[in-house]
Amino acid sequence: MPDSGSQRSAAVRIYKGDQWGQTLKAELQILSTIRHLNVIQLIGLCRSKRLPALVFDGRQFFPSLFQ
Repeated sequence: MPDSGSQRSAAVRIYKGDQWGQTLKAELQILSTIRHLNVIQLIGLCRSKRLPALVFDGRQFFPSLFQ
């Protein structure tokens, strides 16, 4: 991907434990239906069994980096 001069950051939620599949699925269903300014936006998903994770837009966590 070419560098356009813009910065991007992400927040990652990694799932662990015996029930990670059910937890990830439930959270994914909820987050995929919510669109609100104060709710972090989901931008990606890692479906690996070794590293299941949801990826979120990090600009809401680090707004000073994007001013």
